[in-house]
Amino acid sequence: MAQASRDEAAVQGVYEFWDNARVSDREILSPHQRLTVERTAGHQTVLAIQDTSEMDYSDRKATRGLGPISNAKARGLKVHTVLAASGEGVPLGLLGQEVSARSLKGVGKEARSRAIADKESKRWIESLELSQTLVPAEKQLIAIADREADIYELFAHPHLFF
Repeated sequence: MAQASRDEAAVQGVYEFWDNARVSDREILSPHQRLTVERTAGHQTVLAIQDTSEMDYSDRKATRGLGPISNAKARGLKVHTVLAASGEGVPLGLLGQEVSARSLKGVGKEARSRAIADKESKRWIESLELSQTLVPAEKQLIAIADREADIYELFAHPHLFF
């Protein structure tokens, strides 16, 4: 953060902004979503590209609220992003982004028996539904995801059209 700020006062201002209880991630994302939807004008096809990234904070031992990531020894956050692009591949902006910490419990066989609403894989369905809500109905919406989205509940989703 210090490299992106002009001086120490600017760094402090950024920290105070993020610490402010009146500032929410939804309020920050909302104008980006609105402008992204506006940019779909003139495009018949909109690609909703989903992917999950990881932020590794293993070296920040005092940081709380982290969870396991792909490396079992590492701790960090999951960031699931939905990027809108035109049918030609021109980026239009963000439709959604969720940051979460994976729970330490419920891994393995126990996780497989839980309902989709209790699994972290529900993010694929929620992101599809968000995309369908935001992108105007007259547009052709094509959802794109990697193999992590290969879950039955997503393919059986009533609003997914082939």
